[in-house]
Amino acid sequence: MKKRVLLVMAVMASMVAHAEVEHNLGVQVGWVQQLYRLNKPSQFESDKTKLYKQPLNGGRIGFVYELESEMGMGLFTAINYAYTWHRSAWEEIPYTEEGQKSKFSGVEYQYQARAHTLDINLQAQYKFELADETFLGIYTGPSFQYIGKYESKDYFRLNDGNSRYYIDVPLEYNTEDMARYYKQWNFTWGLGLLFQYDIFYIRGGYDFGLVNPYKVNYFGDIIIDGKNAFVMTDGTHNPDDRLTRGRLDNWNITLGVFFWQSDK
Repeated sequence: MKKRVLLVMAVMASMVAHAEVEHNLGVQVGWVQQLYRLNKPSQFESDKTKLYKQPLNGGRIGFVYELESEMGMGLFTAINYAYTWHRSAWEEIPYTEEGQKSKFSGVEYQYQARAHTLDINLQAQYKFELADETFLGIYTGPSFQYIGKYESKDYFRLNDGNSRYYIDVPLEYNTEDMARYYKQWNFTWGLGLLFQYDIFYIRGGYDFGLVNPYKVNYFGDIIIDGKNAFVMTDGTHNPDDRLTRGRLDNWNITLGVFFWQSDK
C-alpha cells in the first residue's frame, strides 16, 4: 500500500514538473495534538483506553514552500517547530489491595509533560476552484518528526482529610527525560483538507504514525535500589509490556499566508 501511494506521488510530481507551475513561499501557525496510541488497551486502566497517558496539545509555527500547477495538482512542503504540553487534574492516587481498587484519601498527584518537536511535511495535493481566487482541496503525504526534548514531572500534595485544604506548595517528586522511554524520531502519513482564498489558507488533517515510538527494552523501567521494580519474582518483566507497541499520531490545523508568489 505504501509503495502504491509513493508511486502515485511520484507520478503527480512528474506531471507537475512538465506543466506550467507557480512557486509560493509562506509562513504558517497552528494547533497540534500528539497522541501516543497503544496496540491494545491497558491492563491497568478501567476504561480500557488505547491512549497512553494524555494527549499533548500545543502550537506550531513554520515556513512553507508550494509548487502548484495550472491543473490544480501540486506539492507542498513545510518545516515546523511545535511546543506541546499536558497538565492533568489533581486526583487521588489509586491502588489495589486484595483485588479491590481504592484510593489514598490524603494524597493527590498531578502529571505534567512537555515536548519540543521539529517536523518536515512533504505532501501531494489537488485543488479545484470554487470561485475567483477561492479553492478547496485535499492532500496526503509523509512527515518526518524529531522530538528534541520530552520531559515529564510528577507532583504530589497532601491534605488533612478535607479536600478543600492542601499544603500550599506541591511537592515535585520526579523530573524525567522521556527520551529514555521513547524514540526521538517518528514517521507519519497524513491525510487532510485545505481551503484557500487568495494568498490565505487553512489546512487540517490527521497523521497516522507508521513506526513504534516506544523503546522496548526500557519502557516502564523503574529502578529502585539498583533493581528494576517491574521485574517479577519469576524473572519476567512488566506484565503490561504491551505498552511497548503502538504509534504516535497527530491532529493538526494550520493557518497560513503566502508572502511571495512567482508568475505562472
